Amino acid sequence: MQKNYGQLLPIKKKPLGIISCYKLNYTQQNLIYMKKMSPANIGFELMDRVNKCLGILSLSRTFTNLLMWSHYANNHTGFVIGFDDSHEFFYQETYQGLSSRPNNVNYTSQRSMTCVGDHDYYEKLLCEKSIDWAYEEEVRIFRLFTDETKIAGVDPAGHPVFLVNLPKDALKSIYLGAHTDESLRRKIFAAINKNGLKVELYDMRMSKLRYELEWLSVVQD
Repeated sequence: MQKNYGQLLPIKKKPLGIISCYKLNYTQQNLIYMKKMSPANIGFELMDRVNKCLGILSLSRTFTNLLMWSHYANNHTGFVIGFDDSHEFFYQETYQGLSSRPNNVNYTSQRSMTCVGDHDYYEKLLCEKSIDWAYEEEVRIFRLFTDETKIAGVDPAGHPVFLVNLPKDALKSIYLGAHTDESLRRKIFAAINKNGLKVELYDMRMSKLRYELEWLSVVQD
């Protein structure tokens, strides 16, 4: 099940934010198209082109990682949204009529070498990270921008955030952080009821015996 660490989102087939490819932070180098090249040496020229047509939705396969809750959910005061990873939203057709799919990030200590003709070149370019980030268990979903794609604003680093429509039946669960305050809890409950969401709701708790998180089912009043 894929999870999204974040803040409260408008739901009921409302847009979901995806980032532009600038977020991948490639270094600036000259680009030689038909020779073997390292993803670290792909320049801004290529990223500018890709950035204009392709967005990335970054998710995770874990909802229990302590570091993730600290870094991406405001020190356990936020929440995690769980998605149905078999939903058609994650397997939309490409412009070629082929089914797309979520891409697991490959964590490695070695930079891959690739060229444009390789069958997996885009995965090597866009789905590799240092092994130090392996705890994130990241999954990336790529979407081509259309005329209907809207810019919602910018993230804290100044990169544009685009919106795509998310079917509400793609949501499966919501996990409330161990330090979520009552005001946010009420907002989440109200959003669930207002939009008729069929989701499982859980409270996260720090284990008293182990350095890990536990989760308890929540029954709304």
